[in-house]
Order: sequence, then C-alpha cells, then structure tokens
Amino acid sequence: IHAAQGTMAALLHAEATGRGQHVDVSAQEAVSMSQETAMETWDFQKRNRVRTGALGLLPVQLPGAGVYPTPDGWISMLVIAPGGAGFPGLVQWMRDEGMAEDLDDEPYASLCQNLNMATITRVTGDPEAAREIVPQLVHINDIIRRFVASMPKRQVYEEGQARRLLIGIVSDPRDLAENTQLRAREWYHSLAFPALGAEVEFMGPPYRLSGSPTVISRPPNLGEHTAEVLAALEAGR
Repeated sequence: IHAAQGTMAALLHAEATGRGQHVDVSAQEAVSMSQETAMETWDFQKRNRVRTGALGLLPVQLPGAGVYPTPDGWISMLVIAPGGAGFPGLVQWMRDEGMAEDLDDEPYASLCQNLNMATITRVTGDPEAAREIVPQLVHINDIIRRFVASMPKRQVYEEGQARRLLIGIVSDPRDLAENTQLRAREWYHSLAFPALGAEVEFMGPPYRLSGSPTVISRPPNLGEHTAEVLAALEAGR
C-alpha cells in the first residue's frame, strides 16, 4: 500500500516535471504506519478484527506464536509461520544455550521437528488428534517461556533475527526511539522549536522519493503564517 502511495506521488512528479525517480520503501517503516490486517479483514470479510489474546487455532497458546515476557519487557514470536528458520531453528537455539530441557525426547522431538501452521491446521481438523497434542503443546510452550525469560528483550530480538527467526520486540516509545534499524535509516528528523528553545524528533514517511523527498516540518505557532496567508489572498484578487 505504501509502495503504491509513494509510486503515485512519484508519478505525479514525473508528469509535472518529466523526470522520474527512485522510490525506496522500508517494510519496517510501512508496518509502523499500519495496523496489521485490520483494514484488509474488513475489506475482504466485512468484520472487525478483535483481540484474541494469546490463543491460536487451539484452546492454548501455540508454541512459538504470540507474546512472551522477558525480564525487561515483551517480545513477539511467529516462528511457526512459513518463513525463516522455523520452529526447528528455535529449538536449535535453545539447545545451543543448554535450555532445550526434554525437547529432544519423544514425543516432543518429532512434534518440534514438524511444528508449523500446516501441522496445527491439520490437527484442528481431527478432534482426537487435537486432544492428544494439546498437553504436549502446553509443555513445549512452558519451556519456551523459561528460555525467553532468561534474556533481555533486545538480546532475544537481535539473536533471533541473526538466526532467521521471526521474533520482534513489543516496542514502547523508547524502544522505537532507540531502534538501531530506524536510526540507521535516518527515519527520525530533529526539528527546532524556537519558542521552546529545544529540538524535538519527529517520525519520517514510510517511503523515500529520490527526486522529491518529503519535507518534515514542525507544527506552526499560533498565527505564525497569518501574514503570508493574507498576502497571498490579497495578491490573488
């Protein structure tokens, strides 16, 4: 969506000037501007997204999916999704840290090796299989909770990313302000507020236009542009 917005803005610029430009869209910045799939759920299903807590397709939290507490905050996982190193990658990390407990023993070893959304979807269609697997999922998830709780949230996030695991921080404003990726992208803009005698940081746009970059400016003071507006109106008469 944001790529389309940036492209349309670049197209308008090209039609007006005859010059094209490169449109740079950051996935992270675009997600930061959106509300996950709330809009799409209404568009396609005509229903509002509602909170479901930590429960997934079964009446328990699926291992490796959802939020987990750390000593200094929360992280969010989706390692059972079809992407990255998957659930075996998480177990290997736990194994490397000596915290896999009994996940290499049956019946957990086989389940962990094949634990993904496809497996969960198949199980939910078989009530008997679901009743058998639920206690195993609870046990696996308890081990994951202990593992995650042993590290600060930034360590879980950065090491998880390095291992190609779908893990993120449940960010508060300070986390976003200190995010190394957003800082490296120079997404934040420092604007001077003369009336306050201070500079305040503002977030940038979710897309970058090489030929007509977005200008981030501070909100005006009361009456700051009155003379300019009145002069323009007078000139237009």
